[in-house]
Amino acid sequence: MKFVACNFFTNDNSIVENYFDQKVFKELAYASKMKTKLPNGKIDLNYDYVLIPVEDLPKVLSEEFLLMQDIMLPRIYSETQLSQEIIFSIINKFVGGNRSMLEKIFLEIRFIKEIDDSEIEITYSDGSFKKATNEASYGVTKLLAESDSGLYDDFTGKKFLHQDFSEKIADGTNNIGELTGLKIAVQNFGDKEYQLIVSDSEYSIKCFREWYYAWRDNNFRNYAKKEIANKKLVLEIFKSITDSKKKVVFKWIKGHNKSPFNELCDELAKNAFDK
Repeated sequence: MKFVACNFFTNDNSIVENYFDQKVFKELAYASKMKTKLPNGKIDLNYDYVLIPVEDLPKVLSEEFLLMQDIMLPRIYSETQLSQEIIFSIINKFVGGNRSMLEKIFLEIRFIKEIDDSEIEITYSDGSFKKATNEASYGVTKLLAESDSGLYDDFTGKKFLHQDFSEKIADGTNNIGELTGLKIAVQNFGDKEYQLIVSDSEYSIKCFREWYYAWRDNNFRNYAKKEIANKKLVLEIFKSITDSKKKVVFKWIKGHNKSPFNELCDELAKNAFDK
């Protein structure tokens, strides 16, 4: 499967932000979401290294959407050669054919490159918590070679052999289990430039895809001016991500939705309590 990597910019507006977060980016893989304050006081919303699966794009553009070319298309910058069909199909994915959306908001898309799934190393992660013993755990599985005898991966639509990691954590919480799973994933990155971490934990993904940047600007204190939970672990993981020199992309996946590798991680995490 092929993907188009792009950076996406729009104006910060609660309605616009909610639309993109829930309708467009919810289940897409991307590296980070940041709000940037401009000199004029306005704020831009930036989604970086968004991976758009090319195979999911419509082959034929609707006549209605083609008419949009005559009004206000997003500002387009491309560092790679893409067909008009792919470019307009991606725009259509972002705005859902919503003409009024294009007319009312600032929108900029910077196409970076086309990426084959063979260029992406994928790791799934999950965490768990056992209230009776106050223990946490993690389950992590790293995709290895493609194989007909392997487990099916939803992201690529292919089967892979895999390497598994799991362990219980004394005096933990569910969030500590989820974060530690990400820590193990980062510690076991391979040589590929693009590293994808897939998790059903919105908390752990948002820590590094979104919240970290706001926390950093507020000396790692939350809106109540209290130190963020799990600060030491969050800082340790982010430093490992930065030190890896990789392009780290995160993908949220719905839990208990029959995704083979997600279910495997859940099983690994739960079984860790019996070790």
